[in-house]
Amino acid sequence: MIEIDFAAALEPQPQELDIVEPDLPEAAEFDTQRALAHVLRFEQEIKLLVARSKTLTVIQNDEARDLAAEWGAQAKKLYKRLEELRHHYVDPHNKYLREVNNFFKKFTDPLQAIEKSMGRLLAAYRKLQENERRRKAAEQEAEARRLQEQLEAEAQAAAAEGKPYEPVTVVAPLVTEVPKVTRTAEGSAQQRKRWVGRIVNPELVPREYCEPSQKLINQAVRAGVREIPGCVIEEEYETGFRV
Repeated sequence: MIEIDFAAALEPQPQELDIVEPDLPEAAEFDTQRALAHVLRFEQEIKLLVARSKTLTVIQNDEARDLAAEWGAQAKKLYKRLEELRHHYVDPHNKYLREVNNFFKKFTDPLQAIEKSMGRLLAAYRKLQENERRRKAAEQEAEARRLQEQLEAEAQAAAAEGKPYEPVTVVAPLVTEVPKVTRTAEGSAQQRKRWVGRIVNPELVPREYCEPSQKLINQAVRAGVREIPGCVIEEEYETGFRV
């Protein structure tokens, strides 16, 4: 049995947690109009390039090939410029967001860890209680069946001898349900029952529960595999643009 020194665990702490709610400063609102104005400067160029690209659906000669290379490079150039502008506007805010998140995570992560740890302990205890309740219920039901069978045998023996015998039905006593909610001054804890499945032998899992992984297939093809049942492996080309 594990012994816990509750006095030592609780001694450094006050009887009740006095959580002070700070006055929140007013958060600054961000103006997106400057970024929008920058993007709108490229609107006509992009519309023109989109319209041009839709006119080229197949390449059958060198002239069309050159146009495809030119328009692809133009699209790449505009994309890179817009990405530079986007980073110009969002990077400072992303840095601010990361730093604020890191400040809070130093305090919220330990609290979440406590919540999860206490939840696991409560769930394990609830499971222990449920198993004990089921064991007692099974024992009492078995005893009730045994007694019922004994009474029925006695009734049959009495009937065979012509003696009067009043039939009796034995009902197993009810075992008290395990409390579903633990309430304290700070709040309450409740466990929800759920079924989970854990793989212990992957080789025995039926095929319908296995999902083909495109990522693993791509890795195998890149490694040189050229035949995989249920797959078509063919050579394709990718185009990269430099500007």
